[in-house]
Amino acid sequence: MVRRLGNERILGIVLVLASVVVTPCAFAQRLPVRTYTTSDGLPHNHVNAITIDSRGFLWAATDGGLSRFDGYGFTNYGTREGLPSATVSAFLESGDSTLWVGTDRGLCRFLPDVELKAPQFEMVPFRVEAGRLSVHALTQDASGTLWVGTNVGLFRLDPGGGASPARVDLGVPQGNESAGPPSIHALLFDRGGSLWIATRVGLFRRLPEGSVEHYAKRNGLPADVVLSLLEDREGNIWLGSEWGVCRLVAHPAPDRSVVSWLLTQQSGFPPSWVFALHQTQDGVLWVGTSGLGRMSTSGDRSTFRLLGKAEGIRNAQILSLAEDPEGNLWVGGDGLTKIAHEGFVTYDSEDATRQIGAANDGEIFLYGEKHGLARFTGSALESVRLRLPREIGYMGWGWDQLILQDHAGIWWLPTGSGLCRYPRGLRLSDFSRELPERIYTKRDGLISDNLFRLFEDSRGDLWLSFMADPAVELERWDRRTDRFQTFSEKDGLPASLKLTPSVFAEDRAGAIWAGLYDGGLLRYRNGRFSYYSESDGVPEGLIDELHIDATGRLWIVARTGGVATIEDPTASSPHCVLYRASANYEIEDARTIDEDVDGRIYVGHARGVDRIDPKTGNIRHFTVADGLKDSAVALSYCDREHDLWFVSLLGISRLTPRPERPPTPPKILVTGLRIAGSPGRMSALGETRVPDLTLGPDQQNIEIDYVSVALGSGERLRYQTKLEGADTAWSEPTGRRTITYANLAPGSYRFVVRALSTDGILSEQPATFAFEILVPIYRRAWFLALAGAALLGSAAALYRRRVARLLELERVRSRIALDLHDDLGSALSQVAILSEVALRAVGEAGEGAASPLRRIAAVSREMITALSDLVWSIDPQRDRAADLTRRMRRFAEEVCSGRGVELTMTTPREERAASTLDPDVRRQVLLVFKEAVHNAVRHSGCSNVVVDMKIDRPWLRLSVADDGSGIVPETGSEGHGLAGMVRRARSVSGTCEITSKPGGGTTIRLEVPLVKPRTGRNLSE
Repeated sequence: MVRRLGNERILGIVLVLASVVVTPCAFAQRLPVRTYTTSDGLPHNHVNAITIDSRGFLWAATDGGLSRFDGYGFTNYGTREGLPSATVSAFLESGDSTLWVGTDRGLCRFLPDVELKAPQFEMVPFRVEAGRLSVHALTQDASGTLWVGTNVGLFRLDPGGGASPARVDLGVPQGNESAGPPSIHALLFDRGGSLWIATRVGLFRRLPEGSVEHYAKRNGLPADVVLSLLEDREGNIWLGSEWGVCRLVAHPAPDRSVVSWLLTQQSGFPPSWVFALHQTQDGVLWVGTSGLGRMSTSGDRSTFRLLGKAEGIRNAQILSLAEDPEGNLWVGGDGLTKIAHEGFVTYDSEDATRQIGAANDGEIFLYGEKHGLARFTGSALESVRLRLPREIGYMGWGWDQLILQDHAGIWWLPTGSGLCRYPRGLRLSDFSRELPERIYTKRDGLISDNLFRLFEDSRGDLWLSFMADPAVELERWDRRTDRFQTFSEKDGLPASLKLTPSVFAEDRAGAIWAGLYDGGLLRYRNGRFSYYSESDGVPEGLIDELHIDATGRLWIVARTGGVATIEDPTASSPHCVLYRASANYEIEDARTIDEDVDGRIYVGHARGVDRIDPKTGNIRHFTVADGLKDSAVALSYCDREHDLWFVSLLGISRLTPRPERPPTPPKILVTGLRIAGSPGRMSALGETRVPDLTLGPDQQNIEIDYVSVALGSGERLRYQTKLEGADTAWSEPTGRRTITYANLAPGSYRFVVRALSTDGILSEQPATFAFEILVPIYRRAWFLALAGAALLGSAAALYRRRVARLLELERVRSRIALDLHDDLGSALSQVAILSEVALRAVGEAGEGAASPLRRIAAVSREMITALSDLVWSIDPQRDRAADLTRRMRRFAEEVCSGRGVELTMTTPREERAASTLDPDVRRQVLLVFKEAVHNAVRHSGCSNVVVDMKIDRPWLRLSVADDGSGIVPETGSEGHGLAGMVRRARSVSGTCEITSKPGGGTTIRLEVPLVKPRTGRNLSE
């Protein structure tokens, strides 16, 4: 059901005119059930036993194997996993958490920690005669002894003793000596320590000291075949047989009747065997028979109701019953069915309900578009014939407040042709024969005959809204004067606004609040209206619902803007705020709101119903999984019994609110682990702490499965994860139950996961998994240390070798320099001296011979100078730039002073002059410098020579400039000296630039590297 059908401005559904006869509508009641079958993963639909273990898992023993349910899906175990047979009939978790499985081929224990490929069940050997042993029942006493009921009698097993199970003699009932040990159907230890044994030959009771008593039909039992046992909260023993249910007396004795209460076919019980008995936490006794029976007892009085397909129970034979920690009842038989503890009873309906409410006597009624009026009879809804006069053209198209019984018992029905008033005190069933006693129309003062909404205030006056042309579509009927009062701007209504109220409410101070169809609120107090819009915090859009809660707070439900509240609607300037229970919670597309007896708020919207506890902020979300007929809720109503009714297009749902259970932190388990695609070894039941692992460098991809077992609310749980070592904060809550980490870097990690319930309760103890991914060998410390040591050793060896070679080179250079200076230099000096002596000896007489001698002496002196330069250039003691500058200065001063040329020379600063020069670079610079100075002084006719030498690492820059005549361009050549300077510069990867203007002097710029490149390439290239 939706509150607006199509375009809400169009005309409503036209109903049949006078004397309408409505076809009776069928509203079948259904319990809040969910049935799981093989299509959901159950191995077989025949469920023989149900057990909830200490971890919260539900175990179903079926004819197709053993199945474990975690609230999301089934994990199945069959013969491939090691079961001796696929037919499982009994299941038990012992005090030490061992899981025992009874099959039609014997007893075995579950081994959750074995490798996946190994059998997961271990057989328990029995010493029995020929024939197949079938286990039907399992229980454990206070000492830990396991008791096994089979087709060949009773056995006891000490789980820690290692011996085979021992047969327990029950005695043979009289007349059954040839039958052998009885086949056992059920076992029960009562609070006094007695063991009750249900068999095909009656009921046995084994007292703590070992004696055995036998009860049968002769003792008042409905039959000798006993199939099920139960001890209720008061300590009473109940049994189910092939002919009914009975309760035993407090202290039964074999020689008299033992039955204190009996329910058989004669007293209304169906003619069927009773396979299961269970008492839920709320005290209700449930009977598993040919359908599910609900039994209530009070003293000797009882009521029994058999549920079946009409209520959503598909099971033909109910073989097992169990209750989970959340109070949900699980039913096994033809499938596995869950009946929600706090769930919705639903009623199918083909009608689109437009209103739900109650008469003054508490009778619930509905109003639908197709069948009109219907009333609730207690277990079903039936249609009521609605008799209308001919002048009523159609029934209008309002919702929720469509039909009203006021405090005086008068019924009011707004229609499209006026307001119908019925006689006082009518019951709903009377509408089939009674006509309205009066019909109010425009002639009586109505704004329009097309009524929309109707509301009675605390004074008994009626407030009406219309779908009409006037801007103000609001009117009040005064009960005392039987007159209609219209309102205008003089009453405080805003001008130029379409004011069509879609819902009314009255606060504690008696002020009337009206939510408007086009958005906004009106408050009528002290005879005047106040208008509140979005600027005052009113949520956007059509106002669907207004509700004053038990504290006086006003709740506002807007179609578009969500839910808002006014904490004190009686304040002179009320403050409206959007309601948010938490930072991550917003209500969207809300349609209706109601409140239960405990003050909890229920908001119906397009995705179900949210229950909000304003005191704690806790929120529970109800969906179809809780039995809700449809997620899209449009109408709601709280009746005098405090049941909540919710209406949707698919039908009606009724919820009986229950007190809040103490919040239980959800348990969390890691259930699966895959490392680089291969399954990791862990318990099949999951672990809260997975043993630490050390992984190889190639095991960087890890996939982890986790779950919080919550049989009743698994679909509503959310999860948060964190990988310590990579993450600094928890992830956002999500319903995902698997996470993958790809290409993790080597290092130490700790995976942590926790569950978050809808109440905001976190797991007390997160599940963890710590692991380390080793770095590759080539990145490990010892390997890097060894590699570093080897590298350092190699570098040291290479360094020592280079140093040795450099030292050897220096020794060679020193020896060559010394040899050149001592041997060749002294020889040339002798030649020069001897030439001078010979020249003096020849004298003036031998002028012809003197000329060659002078030439020999000059050449010898030149060679001595050149040799001196050569020796200086290869001497390793002269590698600094300062040595070069001193030699250059000495040469330049000698040459310039001899010709009277002024010398200006700039050399590098002391720290730059300490730079080391390559020997070849040093020699070539000196030779270029000498050539440049020589040319300037001897050939240019200059008066000044300016030398500028700089070191800008890695370059040495030298400039020699004169103010002479310059180079004569007619020569067409730079001469051998100039060309030689250029070649010398290139030989050490440098450049030499010669600039000259006739009559304007010459400038020679040399740029060479301090160290000559090994490749010989020019560094400037």
